[in-house]
Amino acid sequence: MTLRALVVDDEPLSRVALRSLLGERDDVTVVGEADSVQSAVAAIEALAPDVVFLDVRMRDGMGFDAVRAVSSDCRVICVSAYSEHALTAFEIDAVDYLVKPVDRLQLERALGRIRERASPVAPAPLLFPRRSTTPSGPLGLGDRICLQRGRDIVFARVGDIVALRSARDYTEVVLASGRNQVIKESLQAWESALPDPPFVRIHRSTLVNLRHLELLSMDDDGWHVVLTGSTERLPVSRRLVGSIKARLR
Repeated sequence: MTLRALVVDDEPLSRVALRSLLGERDDVTVVGEADSVQSAVAAIEALAPDVVFLDVRMRDGMGFDAVRAVSSDCRVICVSAYSEHALTAFEIDAVDYLVKPVDRLQLERALGRIRERASPVAPAPLLFPRRSTTPSGPLGLGDRICLQRGRDIVFARVGDIVALRSARDYTEVVLASGRNQVIKESLQAWESALPDPPFVRIHRSTLVNLRHLELLSMDDDGWHVVLTGSTERLPVSRRLVGSIKARLR
């Protein structure tokens, strides 16, 4: 499916850069541009694009205002030089939030999420619009979360979390994509929100997703696990081995 895209940004060079990246793809056609909130509203209503690449801050207001002013069901990918508006992006159900300068990898991931949403078998995303990086209630494996630290923002599905490792008041979240994100949340907060199984504690400082387990073994150093995409041996507490085996049955 070829996506019809509208590029909204009040900086001409930013529009040129994004349009150039999109022009390299055969699955996207740029059908128009807009350089203000007012012109964005008019373009969305006139062109009915499939996806809008929306600058957050523009000279006549916030890009979010354009989305709220129209009844179109187009997908929105927010683009900004700043990360602090990511939570508002969740409130308008943005598919992704890209921090400038946008590169090919960012763009590919964002368009991949557009395709996921278009699939009838894709789970409905759950966005939690709160400043904390972990939600207050239980999560499902198909739920979509935002991992934010400073300007660095990563969107992921719960099922793509491979492991979580405690670092005092912080938690390192290890993703199947190979991307790790260090978040200012305790491991205990994550444990209370993640489904068990498949997420289980293997050590006082480590939670793992058993769906990504490749090896559970014992040697002279004790029990350990190896997870998908890694050769690292993670130690397993001897007292927890029994409960892990029970969950694997």
